Amino acid sequence: MVEIAGKTFETIKDLREFVFDILNNAPIDELLSEDDSNMLIELFLCHPEADDKTGGKSIQHIKVGKHAEAGARAFTVVLDDESENTFSIKKCLSAWTKKNQPVEQKKPKVQKKSNVQKNVSTQSTGINTQLKQIISLYNELGREIAKMQKLLTEKKDQN
Repeated sequence: MVEIAGKTFETIKDLREFVFDILNNAPIDELLSEDDSNMLIELFLCHPEADDKTGGKSIQHIKVGKHAEAGARAFTVVLDDESENTFSIKKCLSAWTKKNQPVEQKKPKVQKKSNVQKNVSTQSTGINTQLKQIISLYNELGREIAKMQKLLTEKKDQN
C-alpha cells in the first residue's frame, strides 16, 4: 500500500497512473480539488529543485498549465505572489518514491554474471578437473616408482 496526503494506492504504479491522469485530463489553468492539490504539493516538495522553484515564496496551489518552451501540458506551482513555475512530475515521483519506499521492498542488486565471468568460471572448472587428473596421475606414478624401487632393492639383495 502507498499512502500520500490522505490518499491510498495499491502500488506506486497506481499512484503514478493517478497523477498522470490528472496531468492529461484536468482542465488547463483551473484549480484542482483540494485533495489532488495537497497530494501534488507533497510530491512537488520532493522535487530536487523545489526550493529554487519557489524562491522562498509560499505555495498557493498547483494547477495543470502549459510548459513555456515545449508547449506541452505540465504541472505548475503557483506562488503567493502569483508567479508560476512548471516542474517535472517524474522527478517528483522518483524522489518521493526513494524517500518513502519501505525498507523491506528494497531489493539488493544482484550482479549477473557476464559472458566473460561465465567463461572464466567454466574455464576454472575445467582447470580444476585437469589439476585433479594430474594429481591423480602423479600419485599413481609415485606408486609405480615405489614398486620399481622395491623390486630393484629386492634384486640387489638377491645378488
